[in-house]
Amino acid sequence: MGSRIWVEVTETTRTTSDGMTYTLPAHIYDCRVMGFKQFLPAMKQKGREKHLVQLYTDPGGMRTLSVGSLRLRDPRRRKQV
Repeated sequence: MGSRIWVEVTETTRTTSDGMTYTLPAHIYDCRVMGFKQFLPAMKQKGREKHLVQLYTDPGGMRTLSVGSLRLRDPRRRKQV
């Protein structure tokens, strides 16, 4: 615990309850993992298409994140081939 992780967020379009549509741009943020709560496997019967993990982070408290969006290294600092 105490490891730093990066979370990649893809561009998302959302609609508010009053019908307005807005777009969240793709971005990357980092946080420090302070603890692990649980792993939630994908289950189509429950409407969950992706594997999820619940982590206690600093900052942010408890977060539920898709396993596929987690990175252990900063993706912006990849080596050039």
